[in-house]
Amino acid sequence: MFYFKTITINNASPELVEKAIRHYTKFRNSYLGFVISAGEFQVEQFFSGLEKKNILLITRMKDLPSPNLWGDDRPWRYRPMPAIFIRFNKENNFSSYQIRLGFYSMVFFCMASFWFFFSVWLLLHNDFNLGLLFFSLLFLIVFLFRTNREINKTKGLIDKAIQITSSDAHQQ
Repeated sequence: MFYFKTITINNASPELVEKAIRHYTKFRNSYLGFVISAGEFQVEQFFSGLEKKNILLITRMKDLPSPNLWGDDRPWRYRPMPAIFIRFNKENNFSSYQIRLGFYSMVFFCMASFWFFFSVWLLLHNDFNLGLLFFSLLFLIVFLFRTNREINKTKGLIDKAIQITSSDAHQQ
């Protein structure tokens, strides 16, 4: 898969990062179980994870409220966000991680990008369609904004897990 961003963790030792990620991750045995459980909510776990030979793959568990509480009208912050997967390479000793989109998020991004570039191509070839250009650009901007929010939430949870684990280690 295509990993589009690599983030280096400078403020903590690799051992502390590994301990924090393992403590706050609910591990699954198969890739299908990992992907399906990404939408679950756990009180003590931040991430759903899958461990392979050389990598540790995690995704943020989404915090969805009870359907009875909101009915059909859920607040905007609880609507589905793009799926983001984080890969820790064990050979790098948890000193950095890479980010990629999930399959359906990648498909949507490719479709929105195609619509945008197609509308620009039509614009350049004198087939002016402002509506197509506007809506394709709007879909692309909203998707990129929501993806950025999901990346920032996940980075924040990784930092929070490291901070909690670090403060617990200092107290002991």
